[in-house]
Amino acid sequence: MKKCLIINCEAGLPHRKDVVNCMNVLPLAFIKYNFEVKIITYADIEFFKTGLQGYDVIFLITHGKVFNKKSWILTNEVLFCHNKNKIDKECIDDFISPDYGTKENKPKFLAISHKFFEKYYPENSLQNSLIYFVPCCGLKHKSHFAKTFINKGAKVVIGWDEIHSIGIDAGVELIRNLLYRKNCTLQKAINGMKNAPARIYGCKRNDLTIDILEEPIYKGNTYVTTNEKIRAKLIFYPYKSRNYKIW
Repeated sequence: MKKCLIINCEAGLPHRKDVVNCMNVLPLAFIKYNFEVKIITYADIEFFKTGLQGYDVIFLITHGKVFNKKSWILTNEVLFCHNKNKIDKECIDDFISPDYGTKENKPKFLAISHKFFEKYYPENSLQNSLIYFVPCCGLKHKSHFAKTFINKGAKVVIGWDEIHSIGIDAGVELIRNLLYRKNCTLQKAINGMKNAPARIYGCKRNDLTIDILEEPIYKGNTYVTTNEKIRAKLIFYPYKSRNYKIW
């Protein structure tokens, strides 16, 4: 039996309609096709040290950011006095940040970089997995999370290169295309998103475009959102994974 892991670091935020929709739809979609589904609603540092191992599909919902020239993702763990010394020591290795740029008087959540996974995950520990990576800017630098996950054995990593607001809903549709369509490759699943209704993404249809590029970023096809300030691309890596099938 195939296994699916859904990590929802935004659990408990009912105002996020995309999160609620995802958690109502995605687990049932996997169960329908006989996946064993595990849902995590609190992912701290200890969880991330081993928690991604042993799954065929991983759907990670959390925030992401680029600072200090590195890509970071947010955990659910808050910096407290009791863990500060431990974290300060690990920060020497430059893979955990105790300051995620939160506003003054707000909790500081611990963030991890790709170097965290380089340290804690053995070779082939993510063997043949598909990882859908919701965090903003998660795949801005292919040498960070994408390359690290592939080096640890993942089959394909899918994520966003910039700030976005539609990553969860877009990911749900992409996964459903892979599950529901017979012999559907990743390439076909992305192409199939062209005709999706605007309500799937929570934004106006004319705010969305899809570019199928001859020489796209990372040599892969991209799903592109556009507005005056941001042009965010959904990227898969590596290019050869365009023929990936979930079955």
